[in-house]
Amino acid sequence: MLKKASALARVVTSLEVQCVESLQSRLSSEVDVTDRQWWNVYYDLLLYYMHIADREAFEYLEKSRGIFMKRLVEEVAKICCGDFKDGKQAAKFKANFLENLNLFQNEFGKYQRGHADYLKESLQFQFAKRILTRFGLGPTFIVDIFKHLVADEIILNIPRLLDDSDR
Repeated sequence: MLKKASALARVVTSLEVQCVESLQSRLSSEVDVTDRQWWNVYYDLLLYYMHIADREAFEYLEKSRGIFMKRLVEEVAKICCGDFKDGKQAAKFKANFLENLNLFQNEFGKYQRGHADYLKESLQFQFAKRILTRFGLGPTFIVDIFKHLVADEIILNIPRLLDDSDR
């Protein structure tokens, strides 16, 4: 299980870089966005997929969820800290990462994944709206964000990673 958490950490951190690069190429003509704003989008996506992993761990791992998530959080923080040139920034990132994940969990835990009766109850829709506000864009571009969320969830296939029932 710890190996799976470590592997997922590597995939999530690299996949979200690709997602941000794809969004940059799609939206660069529409918005004038600073590197800091792109970092915030990457960080939001990272927290989103950590949230998804936690939901899946809750469903598939039950009592082992805490062990899995602890390793996942540690590994993601370690990978991200390796990208900082400044040791103080890396230490600050690592110190705040779990707290920021918990805040994200509280904010988005009330929404439903997949089919929701109303858009206001949909996790993916609400998160896509959050990203749009980072860019100051209207709903026209929500499909661009939404398709990345859905595609990345399919690519990550976290339920398959966590489900050992057929192996």
